[in-house]
Amino acid sequence: MPRLVRKRPFMERVKAMLNPMDFLLWLSEEIETHDWSSKTVGTQLGLAMNFVFLLARANSGGARVADPVFEDGSSTSGWIAYLVSRKKGNAGVE
Repeated sequence: MPRLVRKRPFMERVKAMLNPMDFLLWLSEEIETHDWSSKTVGTQLGLAMNFVFLLARANSGGARVADPVFEDGSSTSGWIAYLVSRKKGNAGVE
């Protein structure tokens, strides 16, 4: 008689597929097996990501400083504007 094997629940299989650590482990193994220098790959990846984030910030369109006295109530919305925008506080002002 064949052995019965219980299938894992659906949510466990989905969580296993979406685990980012598996991807990072695979990427690390690929870098090491192709004899690429980790430092060189890291530098190139860092430069590429800085360029991508620079483009995202330049195209976000919400980089104006608003004056609260003359503000008309309109504001930029969207998750890209939220991720790219930088909140300015009173840091360094004494």
